[in-house]
Amino acid sequence: MIIATDISEIQEYSLREDSADNKTIFQLGVIPSNVRAYIDDTHSIYKKETEEIDNSGLNDKFYQFAKFGLKGWTNFKDKNGKDVEFMTIEQTLPRIGKRIVVSEECLSKLTLDWIVELGVQIIIGNKLMEEEKKS
Repeated sequence: MIIATDISEIQEYSLREDSADNKTIFQLGVIPSNVRAYIDDTHSIYKKETEEIDNSGLNDKFYQFAKFGLKGWTNFKDKNGKDVEFMTIEQTLPRIGKRIVVSEECLSKLTLDWIVELGVQIIIGNKLMEEEKKS
């Protein structure tokens, strides 16, 4: 039996390089299948002459996964030790409509390496949540 995806499900995650006792915790959510398809399609080009799919723009693809899948954080501080506020904005996607995503201002406070790691973890987490439901 298969179980429906719960798009409100959240997993907590800390970056691999975060060795502090009081780690920063990122709340990672599920990317709905229509949004995942949109992101995948905008980052894949079919090359007719070689009959291959070019997946260029991988950094931006993981950036988009983080943008749509990151739902919050705790204990994320600026250089002065103050909490960095998590902010969202509304974004409209063609054929899909309005979605709430993390703001560009928030994403700019993360390094590209962190964004890629979070994007990868969001996709891995989405797959693991689906597999857990099957077992």
